[in-house]
Amino acid sequence: MTAVAPSRAQGEWRWIAEQLIDDGRLVEAVEMAQGAAQARGSLADVAHILDVALAAIAAGPVDLVHRELRVLSAPVEPELRLDLGGAYRRKGRHACAERQFQEAQRLGAVADAQVELAALYLELDRRAEAGVYARAAIASAHTDGVLIHAMAWRILADLAELEGDLQAQKTCLARACAHGAVFAQPAPDSPFETLLLSVSAEANTPTDALLPPQSFGRTVWFMDHAKSEELANPPSHQVAFNAVGDADGLEAALPAMTTFARVTRRALLNAPDKVAATRRDLTPETLAGVADLVIPQVFRASAETATEIARAVDAADPERVALWLHRPAGRHGGEGLERLSTEETLARLAQPKAQPAYVTRYHHYRSADGFYRKYRMVFVGGEAFPYHLAIAPDWLVHHRSAGMETDPVRRSEEMAFLSDPRRVLGAHAYAAVMSIGEALGLDYAGADFSLTADGRVLVFEANAAMCVHPEPEDGVFAAKNAHISPIIAAFQRMLTKAAGASDL
Repeated sequence: MTAVAPSRAQGEWRWIAEQLIDDGRLVEAVEMAQGAAQARGSLADVAHILDVALAAIAAGPVDLVHRELRVLSAPVEPELRLDLGGAYRRKGRHACAERQFQEAQRLGAVADAQVELAALYLELDRRAEAGVYARAAIASAHTDGVLIHAMAWRILADLAELEGDLQAQKTCLARACAHGAVFAQPAPDSPFETLLLSVSAEANTPTDALLPPQSFGRTVWFMDHAKSEELANPPSHQVAFNAVGDADGLEAALPAMTTFARVTRRALLNAPDKVAATRRDLTPETLAGVADLVIPQVFRASAETATEIARAVDAADPERVALWLHRPAGRHGGEGLERLSTEETLARLAQPKAQPAYVTRYHHYRSADGFYRKYRMVFVGGEAFPYHLAIAPDWLVHHRSAGMETDPVRRSEEMAFLSDPRRVLGAHAYAAVMSIGEALGLDYAGADFSLTADGRVLVFEANAAMCVHPEPEDGVFAAKNAHISPIIAAFQRMLTKAAGASDL
């Protein structure tokens, strides 16, 4: 691939070639020298550039040496360009990958190059370009281009999720999985291969921070679209992790998950039946044996059960003084959550139900200083870790909207919790939280909670859908990373141990 026409002045092409070498664009430097030779440039300059660039190629990573030399020996073969571009992308050399994919497209591998460019632009968060190239790949691919269609629709599904269009995401994933629900995401230096059992709904535990895809190869299997032939011959892996953290989202995939659990010989972490037991209306039963907890009444209302739930709400609050929380099933982060009076709740239950909803009795939990506090503990492989403390002036508490970035006092209180949760919570409350982790029985889970005036633990939710991610190193919460890194390390340690046990 010639970046600049070789017919330019000899001094100019050599200077550009040297800049390409400095930038690590060695293949392009060699190609420029070859072009200069064909244009009767200075053979001494050509020889010098070739010597330097080829020596640098030979000194590079072994997997790149082979691919780069193959491209130079057959520069018009688009498949070799695609292969080299993929290797560059895995190494994080995105600009080099982009140029190789563009050259592959010019050489005739149009649909393949377009879907590779779409994936690259998605990784770089260049969303508009990712969408353009994914749609172009779908239009360019032949009818037998099943894998290209699947990859392109998968990219469009990811874009829809990023934009918050969950219906479009579901539609695109259905198209992607039409011919297969298994998507490999290899990493060249991965210590083991993880099979992530997922669903196409917004129900999966975020795992990219826990298990970075550039370092840990994985295969994502959308179990709500799993094919019978896939279940009969599951994808190769050393360890499987059920990434469906929301019990409501698990329902559509449970038959396939149960089948897989019966046939796999590898470790399966976060057993589906234990995740199913974390459904909001089942949580009181799941945690029934834990002392010092306050778990408000909660009902799951559907089109079939709404009348019955309305009667239960009416019986629970005959004086009409209570407040109730109404939220669509399967939603997190406060999406769709409302606090209603009893009368408003009963009126809402009388409306037609498009999807199930949870009705939870609101428990007043404002602290004496006027703030509301929400603690999160995360449980990984039998260990417990504090993750965050959000302190907000409003009852609907989320760390991202609490306003703590401008309040060093509240941030200091959070750091105290992260440093010594037992002291901050008190011995009885801390023991109760530890018991929550034991009662859940999951390999990875978490609990969101507050403290009542008498020191008990008010449970908001306890399940496997907890998001854990490091904070930006240049951000105001960067000090938290010293406490978040151990969670990530514990998760990777847990999977490494399970993968090793599977090989015994």
